Amino acid sequence: MSKYTFSRFVYFDTNILSHLAKNRHLWKGLYDFLEENDLTLGISNAQRLELSDANKLHQNLVELFISGPSAVLKTWDMILAEEVRAHPQRRADTLLLYPINALLLQSRGLKKLEDFFSARSLNKERRGQLWHAQQMAERHAELKSNFQPS
Repeated sequence: MSKYTFSRFVYFDTNILSHLAKNRHLWKGLYDFLEENDLTLGISNAQRLELSDANKLHQNLVELFISGPSAVLKTWDMILAEEVRAHPQRRADTLLLYPINALLLQSRGLKKLEDFFSARSLNKERRGQLWHAQQMAERHAELKSNFQPS
């Protein structure tokens, strides 16, 4: 395995992550591509919340994320704070919050990763995420008439 810098990330839609988790035959091609391009499979807290509903996929997701270079990405508020601190220069910090592969070196690391997707605290956060998504759709409908099709 080559040395990964964990500095460049690929960020897939949750549906793509679900598809990958269900289709192991795709993993080798994915990881070959990641290795050739020094890319790390990134996961955000928003994806974690969405995937918390997919209980049947949790074991496959754990295996997907430990099979190649993967990392938890910083949250939007962390990135925004870095943008503000860097102003007027460009933000230069990494998106990396934690390399998931490092869990393999920890005691009960795989269990920690399983819990990452299924912690009880995620239920409340997921309900909030779904509520906000519904509000966003309603707000979009309210504002739509302000913008002419042309």
